Amino acid sequence: DIVIFCIDTIHGSYINQTKKPRRMVRVGYRDPQNRQIFGQSVNRPGLMVAGFRERMPGDELFSNAGPALAAEAVAA
Repeated sequence: DIVIFCIDTIHGSYINQTKKPRRMVRVGYRDPQNRQIFGQSVNRPGLMVAGFRERMPGDELFSNAGPALAAEAVAA
């Protein structure tokens, strides 16, 4: 099964009471200039569907390996 919600929809599910993990995929879809300023995914690279976002002063450089590995590569 798949369930899709708008970000403005109040939704939830009961606590998983089985021993099997519950799988979840979260995909955000927004304009490249719409910067996330708080929440679980803040400062994480997102999926870019179209367009580009220019790096602003103070923005960290991300790689496809994720922010932690990108920082190590820059420091090396």
